[in-house]
Amino acid sequence: MILVQSFRVIFERPCEILTRQSVGNLLVYDFRVWTKFCEMEIDSKEAALLHSILEAVSYEELTNKLKNLVSEKEYADRIISTCFDRNIVFGKVSKLAIKSELTYYQAMEKYCRERMRIYPYHLQERMVAIEVSPFTYYRKMLRAHLESEKSYDQLPNFTAADVLRLTGIGRNEYIDLLNQSRSKKSITNSISGMLFQLPSQPIDFELESWWMVRVGYPTTLQIQGLSAAAKIMLDSMMDSGDKLFQVAKFASKPGFRELIQKEIVFIEIPVVESDSFRIPVLEGFVMNRLSGDYIESFLYKVFSTLSSQSVKELSELLEEDLNLVSQAVSTLNRLGFAEKDDEAEEENNLMDALSLQESNDIKEDKEDQSKLALIYDSNLAALLMMGNLSAGLKKHAVTMFEVGQLRDDQIDALTEELRLIDDYGADGDAETYFEAGRALLLALVTGYKTIILPLFWSHSNEGDYV
Repeated sequence: MILVQSFRVIFERPCEILTRQSVGNLLVYDFRVWTKFCEMEIDSKEAALLHSILEAVSYEELTNKLKNLVSEKEYADRIISTCFDRNIVFGKVSKLAIKSELTYYQAMEKYCRERMRIYPYHLQERMVAIEVSPFTYYRKMLRAHLESEKSYDQLPNFTAADVLRLTGIGRNEYIDLLNQSRSKKSITNSISGMLFQLPSQPIDFELESWWMVRVGYPTTLQIQGLSAAAKIMLDSMMDSGDKLFQVAKFASKPGFRELIQKEIVFIEIPVVESDSFRIPVLEGFVMNRLSGDYIESFLYKVFSTLSSQSVKELSELLEEDLNLVSQAVSTLNRLGFAEKDDEAEEENNLMDALSLQESNDIKEDKEDQSKLALIYDSNLAALLMMGNLSAGLKKHAVTMFEVGQLRDDQIDALTEELRLIDDYGADGDAETYFEAGRALLLALVTGYKTIILPLFWSHSNEGDYV
């Protein structure tokens, strides 16, 4: 318990321990409530401090309350960590703490890599200028990870997915490399050669025709190592005077993939406010851990909300800055966790072109259509992921677990996978997995009523499942 004068005192001086000598008429108040008010004041001060940083307020311009909260050096440190955590472009904010642009980006790269953050793709041009491509970034990260003998699970989800996409190193490959490094270390007491066991260039990853490609900063040595076809293509790009080229223009020509793999050109994914995206069935999603950093949290916020709306609509729904949402969608698309929804864009354009009456007619037609909403528990998705019930079922289960929704076409594909389950002779935990699959199939079939499927038969003593 603590004694305070009044509710007004709590708000004005919540973190002062008031005594009978300092306050006249004292009232008894619950210490837990007082503690809560203390926390509220600290949170409000932290929020004010963050706001000052993002508004590029110098230490001299801070209020006395905020100056009492941090010293000038602590404020500079907070500016740096805030800029790095949010991958803020070098400018007014960062200049309060770091004057050199080169020093700033070098320090950011080291900060993010040591914390296993996903590569800052919206800063890719600046990072490539300091010789830090996505592949070299992850290669250094993997080497440090192996040298410290850290487990694969310590890589955050999005980082692990990008590592897999660019290097081909997933859980099994990492474990093999870790075993090799341990063996080498036991023999030589050093793993300095570990870098040579990692891939020397990015693997061949899928490209979208609407993506853009930009020439980086190739060295003379890099150019000398190119094939004749790649040199001709590079010369044509550099001589054109353009900065960006659509992938579709070069994708089928010889030498293009070579330029990408040797990191002479790099991919940019432009996203504008009218673009619509949706979540596909997830492949290549790595379920490791959440780091809780700002960028990852923001990616998940966009990832869990994205559903065929335009980027502008998504920004308004989330009440977040349009540029930040565009950057997040671009990154998710690069990872394969968001796909462009051309049908939604065409529908939006059509609706804009129609008259109000025609729009109302379409709306009425849509309202006449029946819809099915199946609500499931996350435990169901977890059981389907763990059960290895069929080869293609896991990606649908991961999508159910991570995204929390499936489109109509995805439900059709899921139903077909559930039909392939063969549970003959299953018992124990395996039977639990099969029961989960059967329950989901029954719910889907019953809900649609238009899909005629044979009933599943339980091989337990209880007889038929339905």
